[in-house]
Amino acid sequence: MEVVYVGDFQEADMSFTLELYFRQYWQDSRLAYKKPNKQITLSGNMADRLWQPDTFFENSKKGELHKLTTLNKVMVVKPDGRVFVSTRITLTCLCAMDFRNFPMDRQVCDLNFFSCNYSVLGVRFVFTRRIGHYLTRVYFPAILIVLMSWLSFFVDRSSVPARVSLGITTVLTMTTLLIGIGQGSLPVVSYVKAVDVYLIVCYTLVFGAFAEYALMNYIETTSNRHKQLGSSHEMQKHTGSFGKNKVVSIQVSRKDTDTTGSDLIAHNSSDMYNEDRSLSSLKILSEISFFPSPT
Repeated sequence: MEVVYVGDFQEADMSFTLELYFRQYWQDSRLAYKKPNKQITLSGNMADRLWQPDTFFENSKKGELHKLTTLNKVMVVKPDGRVFVSTRITLTCLCAMDFRNFPMDRQVCDLNFFSCNYSVLGVRFVFTRRIGHYLTRVYFPAILIVLMSWLSFFVDRSSVPARVSLGITTVLTMTTLLIGIGQGSLPVVSYVKAVDVYLIVCYTLVFGAFAEYALMNYIETTSNRHKQLGSSHEMQKHTGSFGKNKVVSIQVSRKDTDTTGSDLIAHNSSDMYNEDRSLSSLKILSEISFFPSPT
């Protein structure tokens, strides 16, 4: 067997394509003849008129014989009855692939062929994947997205639009990269692949950078709210004390409306001295004392 081409790997179908020259040798005494220096060559459909082994490929999914410009098959019969047959075939073979280390995986695929009257033979192919394509399409972009998400740590925390837009952009980009890798080209398997672990770690780092700002903003907002509530309570206490002094002073001024202006000023000044020594309260009481209260 001479392999001409190996390729067209379909991970979703777990198959690969081979183009080869399949050559068989056997001896048939019925075909022996007495011309030692000559051999008989049959090509195309002429070879199918003689007996041939019933050889078939066990794990082939489909195959075809090349017929351009004629059937690519030749048979040579030697004088002693030895027969040689060469056929050009393209096969699509199945292979049980393991993607746990994808895209740094190594696949082992077998090509087995049987004959009803003979033993089983096989060829083993070992394929190693080239990682260059995935470095430029997956690994380097994921690294850049993670570094971009970390740039938000150097942005002022008061710049809410900048940090939120940067966080959302990196999270969505990482989500697209995580979902898009191998979409349609890889089979749905029950285990986690190596590239999945890498992308999940990158996604966690990106989402953590975005969640860090949300958590910090929540803690800062809660702290400011508690401080505002404490300041509000203190202001209410001072405002309540000032209102009480004002009411008492007004009641005193109304009580002494029958007295003279000088006596009223004296009473108000005494009450003000007892209730509140501030000049603002004294001014308010003075102004109220000159206007008699209605009886």
